[in-house]
Amino acid sequence: MSKLRFVLAVAVLGAFLSSPAAAAVAYTVTDLGQGQAYAVNNSGQAVGAISTGYGTTQAVLYNNGNVINIGAGNYSTATGINNAGLIIGQGYFNGNPQGSKAGFVYSSGNMTYLSQDNAAVGINNFGQVVTDTNGLYANGYTWQTRTSIPINASGINDAGQIIGDSEGASIYYNGTITHIPGTYFGHAYAINNAGQVVGILNSRADGKNPGFIYSDGTTTDIGSLAVGFGATPNAINNAGLVVGEALVPFYAITINRAFIYSNGTITDLNNLVDPNSGWNLQDATGINDNGQIVGYGIGPDGQQDAFLLTPTPEPATMGLLAIGLAALLARRRQSA
Repeated sequence: MSKLRFVLAVAVLGAFLSSPAAAAVAYTVTDLGQGQAYAVNNSGQAVGAISTGYGTTQAVLYNNGNVINIGAGNYSTATGINNAGLIIGQGYFNGNPQGSKAGFVYSSGNMTYLSQDNAAVGINNFGQVVTDTNGLYANGYTWQTRTSIPINASGINDAGQIIGDSEGASIYYNGTITHIPGTYFGHAYAINNAGQVVGILNSRADGKNPGFIYSDGTTTDIGSLAVGFGATPNAINNAGLVVGEALVPFYAITINRAFIYSNGTITDLNNLVDPNSGWNLQDATGINDNGQIVGYGIGPDGQQDAFLLTPTPEPATMGLLAIGLAALLARRRQSA
């Protein structure tokens, strides 16, 4: 490296590391298109729903820039996807043999209906599906055998631990219910493979619900983005990163802001993307083990769109560059 190129490289690095963008921009935003995304797997495939007009919605898969309709009829929504690409949700379907609302499992163009008047609310990487009518479908990839469980389920992890509500937020495993301390009027929304659970401590009529994370027998309030307002966690990955939706005051009203909770700190995700992106991130609904986050908000076009946030590699890359430049500078000094 010539002396001029070396000096320029050091100058560029110094300018970047001292810039506000280097400290603030932690995610890039990808507009997934119209609708709302609710879950994402480790391949970056997301699922959700789009409006089809007249108050109806249709379940969709967001995959590599494509929006793929997977539902039919007057209403459907996809709520989960595992790493094998199996999708769950609920809907009122044309031709539904159950005749009304039904949970479903969708795989490679094939729709399997679960029992009537329920929703499929959780799926793990072994194909076990739980519904919100105390049902567990756990027969591999057929989903044909139903076992009744004594909990109103909302999720399941790879160990088969099921979370939901039974006299408050609870965990059901091997025939035993564990009540999460401090959540008698609360709800559990998600569980990771380490058994960490997130949800709300209690339900409030004003929507200012205090969120919690339960880990190793301890229930912790995750705090809020504004004093006196709530934060509702929707998802947790296997690293313990939590995402959700928080209320904040805006003049005489309240507005929704997507957040991430990590190591005891809650942060507005809007503060972690390029401020010139034109996005208002309203709700973060899913996070995968690569740290990618999905949700929905108001996009640059002023419409409600689904988004995918991807952690930016630049800070780590620049850190490696700094180490390399420091080593090169040391060698130059030694040879001088």
